[in-house]
Amino acid sequence: MTSVVHKYSEKCQNHNFKDYCNTSEHSQAFVAPHLNGPVVGAELHKESYSKEKIKTINVALVLCLNMEIDPPDVQKIPPYSRVEAWVDPADAGYRVVEMIGKNLQSQYERWQPKGCYRQCLDPNLDEVKKICVNMRRNARSDRILFHYNGHGVPRPTENGEIWVFNRTFTKYIPLSLFDLQRWLGGPSVYVIDCQNAGRVLKLYDYFCKRRQGETANAVGEGSNVGGQNPEGAQHEQNTF
Repeated sequence: MTSVVHKYSEKCQNHNFKDYCNTSEHSQAFVAPHLNGPVVGAELHKESYSKEKIKTINVALVLCLNMEIDPPDVQKIPPYSRVEAWVDPADAGYRVVEMIGKNLQSQYERWQPKGCYRQCLDPNLDEVKKICVNMRRNARSDRILFHYNGHGVPRPTENGEIWVFNRTFTKYIPLSLFDLQRWLGGPSVYVIDCQNAGRVLKLYDYFCKRRQGETANAVGEGSNVGGQNPEGAQHEQNTF
């Protein structure tokens, strides 16, 4: 086998080919900067974790299911999923909400068998507030896990509100994430299981930054007046 060398061929200076090529007819695809330069990937988000171990003992399970009535803004088109915490409401009878709460708690108990669990089944606004405030008082500086299931209430609003019920179980009552953060404090973990949960994520971050700004202003004003922080300001500073 014989090799053919072109008359006007010379060693290529644009890439690392060992052979010779015709530089006058060199393809521009091989001299593009993004092919010759180093490959750099997208910068990944790095989580910052505290070196101190934080316990997660207190768990609040808030289930807003209202199994008999569908939410007004959710149209269920069959076939659709019906199972909640491995419980089919069609086969559970009249105590379906209690069975779902029990199954959900048993799943968390596999992860934390010594945890303190509080179930809040189809609650009103005052019941949610009472559980959150009491859990933060008992947990002190430990972490609280707040699990919310909103498959029986409307979708979260654009203003950052999830839904619970009134005392007579006849109306939907909005619960602001801003108030929920204030009741639970920090550190906390939120599990939001409902329609359009992405709205909650965006507004949760917004409310966190808003509360941090308000806390920083309160601490600054307290240091200027008497040299002491206002009541609760130090607690809020360590919340988020």
